[in-house]
Amino acid sequence: MDKPVKGFILLSNHRANNLRKLDSAVSWGINHIELSHYQLCHFLKDMRDSICRSDVNFLANEAVKRGIKEIFVWDHAFYEMDYYPDRFKVPADSSAVFFHHTQRFAGGMEMQLNLDDPGFWNWVYNDYDSLLALVPDINGIVLTFIETGSYVIYQHSLKATTPEEKIAMLVDSLAEYFVDRKGLQLTIRTFIYNRFEKDGMVKALSLIKHKNIRVMIKMVPHDWFLTYPYEDYVADILFPVVIEYDGGMEYCGENIIANSFPRYFDDGFNYYHQFPNVVGFCARTDRYGETSAMYSR
Repeated sequence: MDKPVKGFILLSNHRANNLRKLDSAVSWGINHIELSHYQLCHFLKDMRDSICRSDVNFLANEAVKRGIKEIFVWDHAFYEMDYYPDRFKVPADSSAVFFHHTQRFAGGMEMQLNLDDPGFWNWVYNDYDSLLALVPDINGIVLTFIETGSYVIYQHSLKATTPEEKIAMLVDSLAEYFVDRKGLQLTIRTFIYNRFEKDGMVKALSLIKHKNIRVMIKMVPHDWFLTYPYEDYVADILFPVVIEYDGGMEYCGENIIANSFPRYFDDGFNYYHQFPNVVGFCARTDRYGETSAMYSR
């Protein structure tokens, strides 16, 4: 699990551009591809959409043809509350404090998923069985558990009573499924918006028992702004770490030309190279449609 990761993240379903990226990936020694976001696979449940499924399977197959060994798709856990059967829900605790930065839960919740119900996890695993069968060429999952439809820290559990314990429960439960049962690789993707969240995330990561995973963090906290500082808690993560770079410049100009900030990324590479637990990078290559950090249109 600690072998060097040299990765591209493809967001767009523009096949011609993506094939050019895969060709370049081979010549540049890229060994890891992630298919992500709304045009490809933001959630594994997107694979029930025939267009997303066709694009993902096309690109996964093309990556296999080129000898790329790691082909990951993204997922977010948990999905919106109405995705799950009512029998796995309990009335929400009216005393719960909702402080998440998106304010999605600021108005409170009526129901919570019951994380202590083994039947709930069995239902989740069976659902994933049906989804993974639709993408036979992928061999890894990138799991985000922040900014999700039903954020795990706001669900019910008497076994895991703190937000950090609930995050660890989620990761361990899904790692047991993806890694141990299905033989897939698992990367958990996390990011922070403030120091309060940083302290909580470091603690949550320390509570995870399953060790055969990677952690992917953004090059900078919050979202992609050129003036933001680098992450200062990398050394506190007790897992192999992959740094996520945004060559598509989501918040600093969507790229339709070769990226204009090479020194910005070079400085980031040099900073993170000093940490022995950093095992590689994964760089976003576009921002949907015909955008590209690598080529003009």
